[in-house]
Amino acid sequence: MRLFNYLLAASVVLGACVGPALADPYHNGYRNNNNGNHRAKHWKKKYRKAVRRNNNINNNNNNISGHRTFNNWNDERTYYSSNWNRPNAAARARYDAQMRENYLRYKNNNYNGNVNWSTYNDPRFMDYLHNNNPSLLTNIRNVIGF
Repeated sequence: MRLFNYLLAASVVLGACVGPALADPYHNGYRNNNNGNHRAKHWKKKYRKAVRRNNNINNNNNNISGHRTFNNWNDERTYYSSNWNRPNAAARARYDAQMRENYLRYKNNNYNGNVNWSTYNDPRFMDYLHNNNPSLLTNIRNVIGF
């Protein structure tokens, strides 16, 4: 009987000492007070930001600088074609002489037809600019807005 009372008293004392620690999986109040909670929030915020940045780059959306990125020339050329009429008249006039010169060079100076901004939206001419005058194509890219 004495042994039973001794074991009972020891289990009560041990339960009173260890019980609260077992009830709280985050010892010392971690995440339960304002001092520890900010660490978890900060980590989640950084992690989510990194995941969004990685997804944007991998999904070919906007990259970190905010400009459109392309994996190959065919996608870029398609984007040029679909947004070719986006620039206003002033922006078109600024590059019209250079575009006309390159278009005539592309046609070996054998073209006598009407040349306007929509004439330049030829995929083969885009390939010609991409290979022979990439700086002009970069300027047009900035005017289009990507």
